[in-house]
Amino acid sequence: MRWQSFEDKICCAIFIKNHVLSSMSIELSIKEAIKKGVDKAEGSIKMKFSNIAAICDDLGIKVSTKMGRLTNYSKQNYLEFQDVLRVLNLDVGRL
Repeated sequence: MRWQSFEDKICCAIFIKNHVLSSMSIELSIKEAIKKGVDKAEGSIKMKFSNIAAICDDLGIKVSTKMGRLTNYSKQNYLEFQDVLRVLNLDVGRL
């Protein structure tokens, strides 16, 4: 079950909006990801959010959600995260 880059991008944007810039439940973010076109099981999306939380940790970005971290995120996921930061005009040093 390979993740498409647009699915990574959707999850990164949702995670940044809901768990870096504000504080929402992970369950609401999972439902939002599915609604926006991520065609994966809820458990897979939760693991993706755990990977994104690990990316945030590695970049020194504070996250509002308390959840386990999976540190085996893909290069594609990391690059899509960086792209979402760029598109949103967010500076890692200010998050």
